[in-house]
Amino acid sequence: LPLNPIQIQHFNGDTGRMWIITHYEGIRILWSSYAEITWDCIILDEAHRIKNRQTQTAVKLKRIKTAHAIALTATPMEQGNAADMWSILNWLDPKAFHSYWNFFNEYIDAKQNYWGGFEIKGVLPHKKAALAELLSNFVLRRTKLEVAPQLPHKILQTIPLQMSEKQRELYSTIARETEIDLASWKAASQSSDTASASASPDYSGGVQGVPGGEGGNGQITEKQATSLFIKNTLSRIVRLHQVCNTPELLGIHGIPSSKLEWIEDWLRDNPETITVIMTQFRYTAERLAKQFDGACVIGGSPNSEAVRFLSGETRLLVGTIAAAGEA
Repeated sequence: LPLNPIQIQHFNGDTGRMWIITHYEGIRILWSSYAEITWDCIILDEAHRIKNRQTQTAVKLKRIKTAHAIALTATPMEQGNAADMWSILNWLDPKAFHSYWNFFNEYIDAKQNYWGGFEIKGVLPHKKAALAELLSNFVLRRTKLEVAPQLPHKILQTIPLQMSEKQRELYSTIARETEIDLASWKAASQSSDTASASASPDYSGGVQGVPGGEGGNGQITEKQATSLFIKNTLSRIVRLHQVCNTPELLGIHGIPSSKLEWIEDWLRDNPETITVIMTQFRYTAERLAKQFDGACVIGGSPNSEAVRFLSGETRLLVGTIAAAGEA
């Protein structure tokens, strides 16, 4: 691909059944080639990739003609946002679901926020039955009990953890200050932990302008290595998340992370348990996978990492949410 005229003729002509397997990026980039063919059937795996009706992928996919459309997804909506379903339903039956705002106003429980957008609460209580009946004509849903009754019941458990004293101090500093003197924190943490004093700091995922951080270019300047500047509220939230995960994400070694310590203890106490760990940060995924000889699925990792886990070579898979979610 892109399809040349001979290939297009091959699909349009009476040459028997033909098929193509491609990815969403291919549809977005090469949609005009696909649009020259009237397909007998298009099947979307991970169909939630088009739930945002305004993306180029969703818009261009809907310009490709097909006699039959099948959407496969286990997550047609995110966090109870029923409005996410409209784009998929619009692709399946554009006549029945021709207007997003008609669907929104008819079924969605939402209130307008300060910025003019909408905070979606869910489905209007008095419309739940009507929406369920409407969707029954389009959705085939099978529960875990129907397809895999041998699986145990899901157990959801919240583990409350207290940050270590130094970790809590660093958290409070970042929550309060605009510019943080990382050099003093590094010096304090290294003096309290001589083992980390000789270790070279790993900046994966943390400091502005360094590898894995915002705007990372691979070059660490003296200013970037010693100071952390909080540019805005979103930046502050990210840094607070990093401290809660591990201060090592900011290049500060020697400050214990209560979260990582709990995970490490649990993995040591359950050496035979097949385990999947998801994290926002690739540094954390790489660290845990290396420490416990697990498969590591992050952006750019080879498929062999997931295969190691699926084949039973390792009992542990650690990955970033974005990468492991697509693996």
